[in-house]
Amino acid sequence: MQSASPDRCLQVAKLLHCGLSNKEIAAQLHTSIWTVKRAIHRLCDELRITGGINRVKLVVKLNQYPIFTESRVNYPNQSEP
Repeated sequence: MQSASPDRCLQVAKLLHCGLSNKEIAAQLHTSIWTVKRAIHRLCDELRITGGINRVKLVVKLNQYPIFTESRVNYPNQSEP
């Protein structure tokens, strides 16, 4: 199985951080759910998240990085508060 590219992983991470489901992320990025799952798996591996693939643990870990905390990532179909 081919690993997801670093660029794709970042795109998936940003949308995951916004609270989108795998299906919503796949639709937004015009890719398959399997590509999204590979990206999430790679992110969990790189961030050393153990105990299975856990979206909550992943988002908590992502919150430690400035790219996710400086400003909320804009999702194109998201209405402004």
